[in-house]
Amino acid sequence: MKLTQSLSFALIGALSFAPNAIAQQAKQRWFEIEVILFSQLGDKSALKEDFAIELPPVKLNRPRDLLTPHINPDLTAVKALVPVCGDNYPAPLIESQSILTTEFSVLNLEDIDQRELSADEVFDFQQRDQQFIDSSIDNVNLSSGLSTEGYQAVESIDDLFAQENSPLSLVGVAPSDGEEVFVSSLTPEEQAQLQTQVAQAQAYFDAQQFSYDFSLPQEVCLLSDEVIAQLKQANSKFDPDYFALDVMPSKILRYQDIYSQQPYLLNDDSLELHDIVVQLRRSKNFKPLMHLGWRQPAVSKRRSRPMRLFAGENLKYAHEQAMQAYQQAVQEREALALALTLAQENQLIEGEQNNLVREQDVTAAITHPFSTIIDTLKRGDISAQQALADTNQTLAAEDEVDNKQLVMPVAPDVDWTIDGLFNVHLNHYLYITAEFNIANKSLAEHETALLTTPESKIEAIRFSQNRRVISQEVHYFDHPYMGMIVQIRRYKVPTKPFDANQ
Repeated sequence: MKLTQSLSFALIGALSFAPNAIAQQAKQRWFEIEVILFSQLGDKSALKEDFAIELPPVKLNRPRDLLTPHINPDLTAVKALVPVCGDNYPAPLIESQSILTTEFSVLNLEDIDQRELSADEVFDFQQRDQQFIDSSIDNVNLSSGLSTEGYQAVESIDDLFAQENSPLSLVGVAPSDGEEVFVSSLTPEEQAQLQTQVAQAQAYFDAQQFSYDFSLPQEVCLLSDEVIAQLKQANSKFDPDYFALDVMPSKILRYQDIYSQQPYLLNDDSLELHDIVVQLRRSKNFKPLMHLGWRQPAVSKRRSRPMRLFAGENLKYAHEQAMQAYQQAVQEREALALALTLAQENQLIEGEQNNLVREQDVTAAITHPFSTIIDTLKRGDISAQQALADTNQTLAAEDEVDNKQLVMPVAPDVDWTIDGLFNVHLNHYLYITAEFNIANKSLAEHETALLTTPESKIEAIRFSQNRRVISQEVHYFDHPYMGMIVQIRRYKVPTKPFDANQ
């Protein structure tokens, strides 16, 4: 009895919950959000704000990130169709994708001469012969500006062939019931030379081994598990499913699912503020970095989840590249130091007399840096001015190598030029909360600063604003280092057509 009552209550609850859920989903308000991020190119030295004050960076704690899957999509389904490097393509694929097929066979001249023609081929040959004969007759009887005097009337094609110097006999056309007649204008010597050239060409092409390529390139393949394991052992941060971008694209080109119940990015064609982007691009004071849009439901502040937005240069990837170059330079210096140490040890092992001679040579070279010039001048190889210039260049290069110190690159405080959170929530009105980390300099400016200050790094500047906005209106958020233009539009989710097959 108790079990029956429990089942009844559960069934009633489920039936009452379903309409409420559907009604709640129908009442859920969706919005289309369009954002333009751009950098300010004005002179920052004249600013009165003190950006040296250290503020806590924006914490990217589990935000909704639609951009990272866009630039690094899941390629599992694609990889399943690509072979592993080192493996051959399946034989059926080669046969189906090759240019030559088994429907054709190679024939030599004898086979072609003995092959019986089909009815269609015979008809085609007869048609071409008749057209050639008709055109030849027209050229003889209807030539413009030529007199018909001296020509004989003919009743048939055979009579035309019977005439001396007939045009048809000269071009090598023979009657159908007679022997083939060919009159050449070449001399016997020219004919022999032509036959020799034809024989040489035939011998050349017979020796060639013709081949054909597959329509699918063989270099497209996946790294094997063994190779991936070796790469991960050499670099712990290696990820075969990740590829870095130097700069984030400024526009989004992708498929959009208009029936999706989850937030999704918009294709660039669906955006409406392109005119503003064009004006920003034409200005010398602004540089557009990102123009994107997405659709999402509007919820309360407690239930809202911020969207991560980033744009501009990939500072994190640039730092990784600089670290690799630094580590390689350190390894090269360590190898050079080890080689010098081994050379010194070998010198100590040798006899004292040889060491004494070497020390004397080194001392003489140090005390008299122009000994190389003197030896060169004695040999008379070059002039005194050239020898002095070469020696000065060598000494300057050695001093530069000795004085140059390797400085480990300092990691930037921000991964991208602009990186942060953008949140929209509903509380009777629409509210926007934006928090971004902004790089205080570009990569080019950072490279210039490293020339004078090797310990220089890219620091983060805080952008934080909270504002109540109105839908359909264009809103501008200003900052000395960046700017943001936002428009929020109401959006009605279309009803997905019913599919009877599902």
